[in-house]
Amino acid sequence: MSERPQNPSPGHPTRDGAPPEEPPLLEGRRDSAWLRASLWLSAPMTVLAALWVTAGRSLFGAGGELLGIFAISLGPLMLVVMGAASVLMHRDARRYTRRVTTPLLSFTQAATWVLALFFGLLIPDRVDGRTVSAVSEIAGDHLVGLSAGFGNTVGILTYVAAFATLIIASTEQRRSRRAIAGEPATEDEMLDRAQYDGGPYSPQRPF
Repeated sequence: MSERPQNPSPGHPTRDGAPPEEPPLLEGRRDSAWLRASLWLSAPMTVLAALWVTAGRSLFGAGGELLGIFAISLGPLMLVVMGAASVLMHRDARRYTRRVTTPLLSFTQAATWVLALFFGLLIPDRVDGRTVSAVSEIAGDHLVGLSAGFGNTVGILTYVAAFATLIIASTEQRRSRRAIAGEPATEDEMLDRAQYDGGPYSPQRPF
């Protein structure tokens, strides 16, 4: 009885010693300078956003009692969430021939950066017994109340956008991993192939 050939598992050499064939890269993702930049800026901007949220207001003399609290709470949270999103973005992009991220993911990531910028400017702190913010130090003490009113709202939106970026990055990474492994498409992926997402029937995207 002849022995049936067995398919080598991925990452292991074949019986004759030849290395296994790498799976082909995926097509279907358009390229642009913005999409490339948003991918490669994801890691450094994650670090910068975490530092800015934690202590950026100190550049304007508004760093006070909250510095230590933010250093063990909001700063690390931003670093972990957006850092994980960056790792997933790079894993996903490496499976495509153009090695870029998606417009939706680049948009949510950029929205997080912009919101983090405003959060760092608006969040109030206590310095020498008085409430200040970066905005009030720049434009006057009469804006402290406005900063406090908007700061919390912008802070919530910042972290909602950060978690949305992580969720989208996880979804894209899982989708490309399944596609390159040859696993059956889900209903959403079949809609993508029908060009409802990114095709002629979808709304125009900014990037």
